[in-house]
Amino acid sequence: MTDAPASSSSFPGADQPPGVRESRTSPGANLRLITGYEPEAPASAAGLRPDRMILPWDHDAAVAADSAMSALEAAPDLYLQGGKLVEFTPTSETPRLQPLDQPRIREHLDRRVGWFNVATGRTISPPPSVLSLVLARAPDGRFPVVRGVLDAPTIRPDGSILSVPGYDPLTGLILAPNIVIEPTPANPSLEDARAAWERLRGEVLVDFPFRGDIDRAVALASLLTLVGRPTYSGPTPLFGVSANRRGTGKDLLVRSLATIAAGRPLDSSPPPESNSEMRRRITAMARSGVRVVLLGNVTEPLGGAALEDAMTTVNWTDRVLNQSTMTPSLTLSLTWFATGNNLRTKGDFARRMLPIHLASADEFPEMRTGFRHDSLLAHVAADRASLLRDCLVILRAFHVAGRPEPPTRLGSFEAWSEAIAGAVHWVTGVDPIAAQAAVVATDVGEDFRRRLIEGWAAIPGGTEGLTVRDAVAAIQTRDDLAGFREALEAEFATSDPRVLKRKLGNHLRTLYGCVVDGRVLTKVGRDGVQNVARWAVRPQTL
Repeated sequence: MTDAPASSSSFPGADQPPGVRESRTSPGANLRLITGYEPEAPASAAGLRPDRMILPWDHDAAVAADSAMSALEAAPDLYLQGGKLVEFTPTSETPRLQPLDQPRIREHLDRRVGWFNVATGRTISPPPSVLSLVLARAPDGRFPVVRGVLDAPTIRPDGSILSVPGYDPLTGLILAPNIVIEPTPANPSLEDARAAWERLRGEVLVDFPFRGDIDRAVALASLLTLVGRPTYSGPTPLFGVSANRRGTGKDLLVRSLATIAAGRPLDSSPPPESNSEMRRRITAMARSGVRVVLLGNVTEPLGGAALEDAMTTVNWTDRVLNQSTMTPSLTLSLTWFATGNNLRTKGDFARRMLPIHLASADEFPEMRTGFRHDSLLAHVAADRASLLRDCLVILRAFHVAGRPEPPTRLGSFEAWSEAIAGAVHWVTGVDPIAAQAAVVATDVGEDFRRRLIEGWAAIPGGTEGLTVRDAVAAIQTRDDLAGFREALEAEFATSDPRVLKRKLGNHLRTLYGCVVDGRVLTKVGRDGVQNVARWAVRPQTL
């Protein structure tokens, strides 16, 4: 059946199907939809089902699409996400949002709309042109915008607890709980919050060899982030779980925290090998509504342009794979975890990560015994309702107390600092943001910047002013600068003086004005012969 039948036909009122209250015919069109089909009326000889409404058809795809969307508005579990129609599927093992395509839209319309061919006296399926317009016109305000699906109760930005299943218009979230918890107190106190923290500490975190209280505080911050992510808008720092030896419990810690928040452990995947692949993965996660990511067994320094961008934004767009078009603006509400032995960062990533250090004194940590719980994951799963409630008590009590100001704020993560880091400091007395100093100290990029500043200052003339050419020539001939030369060759992956000169010059331009340990790299004019910049390391001045 085509969209435009060739012949025309009248439709006398006496021939209308039973129950029709209004009809209209477009001249020259055989296909027509009829409004107002009565559910209780018997089906006509033409085969119109009584459980479907019949909409007007003027042989105008735009008009028909508009009427079809009116019918779809009554369909449950249809939402907009990232500018596209999605369907919430609560019956699957893991409730999720599924993007709709033409076949699925056709199924929805076939269940709700009767399409009648006047010439043949038969019902038909929606024409493809109408389906295309329905998908294209969906973002017109007819459908609620959804941000994601939650597995458990959470806390809203206004401090109220979201516990009623279904779509919550205040947060744009769908709560499909896989657990029932006891109601939290309306006005819990600091004492209630500290008692909840002690239970979490004694039941979940007790056997992990945290290097110090600050690492335990960051672990609590990561758990409260998972449970209370809707309480703030803005990006979230990555939580890097690092250990001095394998078998210390890095993955077990993350999986235990995820089990409390979502009822199941996280799946782990290694970081992509390229920046472009990381962008594609982030785009796929944003479109599918993924909320938590675990990068496991990380061996290379964390960083890269795509990951850095994703950590400090809540709006994401990227080129559609194999197309020249861009995706619509997608919402990023990801909470990132990474695990690895002695995690390191590179580039500008150090300020985007908070570390959780585990330090075992055992030669073989995986052989330890005497744990409080023989199987921590099984215990967490069994006691999840009370552990999750403890998290909500802390967050609710913090809000009731007026959300006291945190002692510090993490740049680019101010909203997270106020909502989560502030709650952790309020209940534990430890500022989790202070842990970032350890990341900066071991950052690969920061370490190289420090070595470059020190090395440049050690070259004769490095504090008065040197060209890159003269500096490279000096380190090639002086034995006392061999360590600096090796550091440059390792960083730039070359020992060729010509390539080294080019790469070092480019890098110095990115570090212009960079302050390290009270010294700054600056330009001090140009060389009269070579007509290139002369660089010097000078004490920082205000």
